Amino acid sequence: MDQQNSTKESTAQDNSTMASEEKNAGINESPTDENDDGKATCVHISVEEDTTGDQTGSRFPLLDHNCLVCLEELPLLDHNCHRLTCCGKKMHTFCVEGIAGSNMSYEQKFSCPHCHQPHRGGKGLIKRLRKWVKKGTPWAQCMLGEHYFDGNEVPQSYHRAKDLYALAVEGGDANAMNHLGEMYAQPLGQCVEQSWEKALALFKRAAKLGEPQAQCHLARMYNEGICVGKSFGKAFALYKLSAEQGNVRPQFMMGGMCLQQLQRPEFQETPAEQDGCGKNDFSIENVAEKSSGTGRHECDQYTQ
Repeated sequence: MDQQNSTKESTAQDNSTMASEEKNAGINESPTDENDDGKATCVHISVEEDTTGDQTGSRFPLLDHNCLVCLEELPLLDHNCHRLTCCGKKMHTFCVEGIAGSNMSYEQKFSCPHCHQPHRGGKGLIKRLRKWVKKGTPWAQCMLGEHYFDGNEVPQSYHRAKDLYALAVEGGDANAMNHLGEMYAQPLGQCVEQSWEKALALFKRAAKLGEPQAQCHLARMYNEGICVGKSFGKAFALYKLSAEQGNVRPQFMMGGMCLQQLQRPEFQETPAEQDGCGKNDFSIENVAEKSSGTGRHECDQYTQ
C-alpha cells in the first residue's frame, strides 16, 4: 500500500512538473474559427513567441511578419500579399498562386496553412470580417469598408464605408488613409464635402508609410499644384516611388512628364563637338535632374 501511494505521488509530481514546463514554454490550447452554428471545428496548439531572447535562431518564425509558405519577410503593407481572414496571417501573392498551381489536394489548396480553416467567400467572409472589426482590427475595418463601398455581399453604403475607413485610419492603416483621401478628393453619394486639404493630409500620411496609390495621388497634386505649390521634382520623386512598387499609372505619368520637359531649350540638340563625342543625355534621370534641380533628391521632404 505504501508503495502504491508513493507511486501515485510520484506520478502526480511528474504531471505537475510537465504542466509547469508547458506553461513556461508558452504552449496552450486555443479554439479556431467557429462554424455558422457557433461550434468550434477543432482545437490547435499555438506557440507563443519568446520576445526576450534572440529570434534569429528560433525554431518558430515570427508568423506575423513572415509568409506562412516561404517564411520570407512580408512587406509592411498588404500589397502583393493575401490576408487570411480566419487567423489574420498573411502570405505572398506569388505563394498563393504557387499553391493553386501545385499538385496538392483540393482541401489543402483551399484551407489556411496556419489554422487549417477553409477559405471563405461571400457571406462567410463578411461574417469573419465582422468578428475582426468588433476586435478593432484596422485591416479588417478597411476590408469591410471596401465591401460597403462597392456593395459586395453587403448593401452599398458610402457612409458606412467612410465610417469604417475612419476607424481604420485611427488604427494606422495606410490603405484606409488612401481610400478616405480619395473620398474627400472626389466625394460620392454626398457622404462628405470635398476637401483637398483633408485629402492632402491623408495622402501624405499614407505616402509616408509607403502606400503606392497615395504616392501617385500626392504626385498628381504636386504636378498640377492642387492645394500645394507646384513642384516637378516632388511630383517626379513620388511617381518614381510608386512605380518602383509595380504601380503602372505612375510609370506612364513619368514618361509624359519627361516628354513635356524635352521641349524646353536646355534639351534641344546642339552641334556635336569636333571630336564627335558630344551628345545630349535624354535619360529619365537626366531629364528629371535638369527639370527639377535638386528637388529630385529631396524625396523625404514631400510628406512634410
